[in-house]
Amino acid sequence: MEMHDYVEQLAKYYDDWPDMKIGSSSITVPQMGEMLRMCHYYDCRGISEYVYEASHAEYADMSVPPSCDTILPAPAVGFFVDLKPTKSHYGQHEPDSVFDTTVNNLIILLPTCKKKDGEILIETAAVKNSIPQVGISDGEGVEFPELFYKNFVVLSCYLSPNTMPHPIGTIECQKLGGVEVFNFAHDIEVVRGQTQEAHNADATWLRHVASFLKVINKPRFVKTGVSGSRQQRRGLNRGMGFATDAWHRVSWNVDKPVNAREPYDKGFHKMPLHFNKGHWKKAQEHHPKSVLRYGQWKTWIEGYWAGHPAFGYKKQYWKPTKKSA
Repeated sequence: MEMHDYVEQLAKYYDDWPDMKIGSSSITVPQMGEMLRMCHYYDCRGISEYVYEASHAEYADMSVPPSCDTILPAPAVGFFVDLKPTKSHYGQHEPDSVFDTTVNNLIILLPTCKKKDGEILIETAAVKNSIPQVGISDGEGVEFPELFYKNFVVLSCYLSPNTMPHPIGTIECQKLGGVEVFNFAHDIEVVRGQTQEAHNADATWLRHVASFLKVINKPRFVKTGVSGSRQQRRGLNRGMGFATDAWHRVSWNVDKPVNAREPYDKGFHKMPLHFNKGHWKKAQEHHPKSVLRYGQWKTWIEGYWAGHPAFGYKKQYWKPTKKSA
């Protein structure tokens, strides 16, 4: 099953659910269906086995914290993963669940606002007109502070009409003495009803997610291509060479060095509205947001919208690949 078919069917399943809350959050299953339609997706089937192996190696000691690359490249993210290579226990969230497919799974990453003494920590929440926004926020006038992309919940979404999203846990970041400290955490309400085996599976998958982000946030962009069949693309309105209402695949080899870009973007004008994912960029030590990353000074560029809707809307999903040398 292709990723966009999986997402479309899953959203329809969630639409039909009653207003049941997910874990200890205030989000209901039908609201999750709406959020699925707002996410930026990564088809990670091509790198799943590589990431699982890297994750098991990096987090052999489960006390190791997430790396500084554990950052959301967009305000809401979905990873479509291949379950076949991993030896981890996946776990059924309900004993009587009926799955449409157990070959793939969808992992959703949503920003979460941290609270202290009942008050929202402003540095973790989107802000509009100086007011913290709870939940998914987008649009004009919304500001995303530094820690917004570094505090998020991870949910497992199997394709099943009778299985609600499962909160795997959270990846959190806070500043202590001016230093950003990352850690893994779990939903207390979920842990209370879990077996030790299921909890271990969640802990493993939480670290897999950190490894997926680490790989995806490598700045190795290579090429773009249009996805879907020729029949699906025919008949669609086009703007500047793009199908304005079709999914476009953005693909790159995570092992291939990146080529230098042109000093200016020749195609900057008349571009359809599209989203540029967050990424690391070369920086100088004195730049305010610079961090020392693998021996080089880098700064994180947050994801942003570009282009204009007058020239269409370019829906994208990203597909990192792993190829042999």
